[in-house]
Amino acid sequence: MTVKPVSAPASRWLLAAGLLLACDTVLATPAYEQPATLDAAMLLPPQTLKSPHDAVQPPVESDGFINLYAINTLQGILRAASTAKAIQHAAEVDAAAVGVVDKELWMSGGVSLMARQSLEARGWTVRQGMGKNLAAS
Repeated sequence: MTVKPVSAPASRWLLAAGLLLACDTVLATPAYEQPATLDAAMLLPPQTLKSPHDAVQPPVESDGFINLYAINTLQGILRAASTAKAIQHAAEVDAAAVGVVDKELWMSGGVSLMARQSLEARGWTVRQGMGKNLAAS
């Protein structure tokens, strides 16, 4: 049994068809997943969602690790890159709007040195607490 070689034009056609099929498969798949969109009401306490001074926009983008919030304030849109930051920013906006006399901020986690210095430069006292101590404050 003898095998006849494929002619040059036919082999080029087969190669082109294979490349088109491969390119179509590659181009049909998305490069990456789109970020999920969550509802802020499912993630934040009700008192944080809206106040006379700010409102958290309902759609929250999430990449699976970090939730990205947009908070409407009288000064513009404030962005927060975590649920804890959204709660903190909402409290700060309310405090700034009513002119807090006692500028004491309780944090239930680590506060970077730069963030602490920035708050203290603005007259805030930063305290750290956990669990019952923070809830009782």
